[in-house]
Amino acid sequence: MRQMSNSDVIDNRFTYVVAIGNGGTMPAEVEKKSGGLRGRLEWQSGDAVANADIAICGVAKFFFRSGTSPCAGQPLANTGKTDAEGKFSFESVPPAVYRIYLKAKAGRWYGIISLSRRTRVESGAKKNAGTIRISDRIKPEK
Repeated sequence: MRQMSNSDVIDNRFTYVVAIGNGGTMPAEVEKKSGGLRGRLEWQSGDAVANADIAICGVAKFFFRSGTSPCAGQPLANTGKTDAEGKFSFESVPPAVYRIYLKAKAGRWYGIISLSRRTRVESGAKKNAGTIRISDRIKPEK
């Protein structure tokens, strides 16, 4: 399967591929260096999203989900935790366009909505997603 991580396609997500006649050729497979992704999550109130489970993946089955991560069993998936300051870091991930998921209220996973939050990690590059503010409506009760 060709993805950003192993070819020159521009995204991981394709809805349709149409072949006319004999069709075209797939992009050649190429060797790409891993990149990295880091950032910080905070609630709208300004508090850090501390010690929270997060996941990143290039392709997810669900946008909201209870139980396992929407990225579970999907290609280009990684899981981790934020630290006490809400910071997260994935040091070695394949080049791809990633969506970030957060396990929050009632143990549900929530996709961070917005096209700008699909974060592109380039071959060999360390991407800083910056500070991402999350709605207080999904903040777990203490």
